[in-house]
Amino acid sequence: MPAVRSGRAGVGGQRIRGGFGSGLPGFTLVEIMIVVVVIGLLAALAIPAYMRVQRRTQNSTVANDIRVFAQAFDTYATQNGGWHRKGGKTGT
Repeated sequence: MPAVRSGRAGVGGQRIRGGFGSGLPGFTLVEIMIVVVVIGLLAALAIPAYMRVQRRTQNSTVANDIRVFAQAFDTYATQNGGWHRKGGKTGT
């Protein structure tokens, strides 16, 4: 069995190094897999929260648009003595 260098060893005692033949210590396959799993878990928690915030933003935008339309209708009614023009003609 080949000698394993100091530090934690990966599967079969091999380590993923910092480049081809660089001799720098690297990460084991298990360590990289753990990092990928943790990132996946964080994404699984963050994406639904982001979608909820986006939905709330859309709802508040729609509510604000409805408020603006209501104010426009009220202004029209105030300036024209009611909701509809008298005489039924829209071009005069």
